[in-house]
Amino acid sequence: MDEVINTWSELSITRLQFQEQISILNRNIRDLKRMLIHSKYFEPQVLLARLQNGVMNFRMIPISTLLERFPGLVRDTARQANKKVKLEIIGGETELDRLMINSLADPLIHILRNSIDHGIETDQERLSSGKPEIGLIKISAYYMGSYAVVEISDDGRGINKDRLIAKAIERGITTEEKQNY
Repeated sequence: MDEVINTWSELSITRLQFQEQISILNRNIRDLKRMLIHSKYFEPQVLLARLQNGVMNFRMIPISTLLERFPGLVRDTARQANKKVKLEIIGGETELDRLMINSLADPLIHILRNSIDHGIETDQERLSSGKPEIGLIKISAYYMGSYAVVEISDDGRGINKDRLIAKAIERGITTEEKQNY
């Protein structure tokens, strides 16, 4: 039943996203028509620059279109790991190129799963270390100058540097000599 509800929710979200994209497309078509009607008043370079800007803006979509699917993923992954986790999303209105958003999906899913599996402690571990029972994962998206930044953080145990280095040495990614610098 949970799977049916999740699928229904995802379909509803997809429908809303589709309607939003249709609205944006209609607005861009209307703006393009207006530009073409009045193009006799513009120099070709100005018209091309405005057209290019319009095309670039059409490719820009809010990152929330990607992030909206993560609460269900976090809930299901946490349930499988027998952990309690809350996901907080900040900056969903931050716009990125559609292709960039598509290329971020898999890495972000991997990071979220790692955070739940390896970062967030069990309820008992959290309570015994004085932390709230429910772990927190935060995704923040914002602009820093001309760059878009997507940060993922959690309030878990952190990365065990020695264990990470040992794994990297074991897999031949680095050597012990390089780690002594």
